[in-house]
Amino acid sequence: MTLASRRAFTLVELMVVIGIIAGLVALLLPVLGKAQESAKSVKCLSNLRQFGVISATYTAQYSGYLFPCNWSSDTNANPPAPNSYNLYQILLPYLPLRTKTGAYGSNILGARDNQIWTCPTGLNMSTDLWRPMNAYACNKSVHVSYEYNGSHLPKFQLQRLTRIRRPTDVISMCDVNQPANVSGVIYGWIDYTESTVSELSAANYAAKATLPCSTVFNGVGWNIPNKEQSVGFFPRYRHNYEKTLNALYVDGHCETMRSPNDMKILNISTNY
Repeated sequence: MTLASRRAFTLVELMVVIGIIAGLVALLLPVLGKAQESAKSVKCLSNLRQFGVISATYTAQYSGYLFPCNWSSDTNANPPAPNSYNLYQILLPYLPLRTKTGAYGSNILGARDNQIWTCPTGLNMSTDLWRPMNAYACNKSVHVSYEYNGSHLPKFQLQRLTRIRRPTDVISMCDVNQPANVSGVIYGWIDYTESTVSELSAANYAAKATLPCSTVFNGVGWNIPNKEQSVGFFPRYRHNYEKTLNALYVDGHCETMRSPNDMKILNISTNY
């Protein structure tokens, strides 16, 4: 074939090819986006599973007790004991050692690797020990806030693993929103998972156990935030385009909740 006899592409043919390519891209982009969101959710589940391992290690080390979400010493003692530890500090010794430098906290090799506190779909964590932007928080009826009253006695006793009757149903930790007031994040508990539940009478547990938390706690502060940095400290459906939430259960397994109505009273109550 001579050069003169070669036929060039026409404008119509080029437009058809471009249209086909654009159509393929339009078909692939949503698929790729969903794959990326799924990968982030899988990474989040991996973080929570590591917390499950940490919880099991802590429980084995401390005679069957579950770790507290906050620890405050008796400030009224004589002499006073002002030490206080937030959730991040309590679990810090159980985090793996860093194997490489990075953007999470300390860049020193051998320091504790705190990136499991950061959900890939959430906000980046602060490097301040007292104001960490934790993407996860505890069920306070499981991981109590250990503090003293004016009589030098603990307000709440630590929970033993053997006292949790339904470890496969009760949530230990889950995705939470990261409020603008990050000082509310340092203690690491989900709002209303202790005080409001404990106020429900024993007779009401059977009647309300399978009701969504958002229904039972309606009007007393429970809400499902639709973005980060909202007020309060509540379960956050941040994955798969604001549709799902990841949770760690007391027995160590993890699940994805696909609706705000999936979280029932029986999932946060240890008394039912």
